[in-house]
Amino acid sequence: MLYKNLGLKKDNFSKYVICKKCFTLYNYEDCIILIEGETSSKKCSKVMFQNHRQIARRNQCGEPLLKSVKLKSGDIKLYPYKTCCYKSVKESLSTMAKQKNFEDKCEEWRQRRQEPGVMTDVYDGKFWKEFGEDKKQHFLKTERNYSLMLNLDWFQPFEHVRYSVGVICAVVLILPREERFKLKNVFLVGIIPDMSGEPSVQTFINPFVEEMKITWSTGFSTQSHNNPKKDATFKLACLCVGCDIPATRKLCGF
Repeated sequence: MLYKNLGLKKDNFSKYVICKKCFTLYNYEDCIILIEGETSSKKCSKVMFQNHRQIARRNQCGEPLLKSVKLKSGDIKLYPYKTCCYKSVKESLSTMAKQKNFEDKCEEWRQRRQEPGVMTDVYDGKFWKEFGEDKKQHFLKTERNYSLMLNLDWFQPFEHVRYSVGVICAVVLILPREERFKLKNVFLVGIIPDMSGEPSVQTFINPFVEEMKITWSTGFSTQSHNNPKKDATFKLACLCVGCDIPATRKLCGF
């Protein structure tokens, strides 16, 4: 309540309604239907097996997306059964770009020396040197083209509870190793609520995937510490996933 009244730490997440059966994400506005002047919840329209040989297997999921709650005033309001929170990568990086020396530190790797046959960081790998659409003009050679490493893990948010919350976060891989994992340089991507077990996460990363398509192709413009009066264009690519084996399989769809 204090944060809310003072206008601090505003909730900048995009919130999606989760189908509790197949985990498909929906915008809240798309989950409401008007029937005879009253608002009701739509049902999940996801078809899991569109080309299944058995016609019965091609049916829609059909799970209700919102629940009706009666307020003290007597009014009925629709609430999601489960909500997934997503934080825009563009917004997070725009905040980081305003930090002093952030852009300069992202360029330090170009001046580092590598001893032949010795690999001390991700910069020394063949994939880093050749990553991109064209090996002659690969992605990371251009200034303000950054790489990300994605992480996913589940944890118990409080002691003595029997449920886990999934957190997707990312770091800017192009930063020096001593800066890469500092709290100020780690940003939150998404929060997966308790779903009675660890679900498949492919639907939960759809907002991230769609945003990364844009940051890869056209990038986004924002002011930074080095360019306070004029927008600079940044491009991003997800270069690596760093998790334990079960989380990696879920995140990458293996």
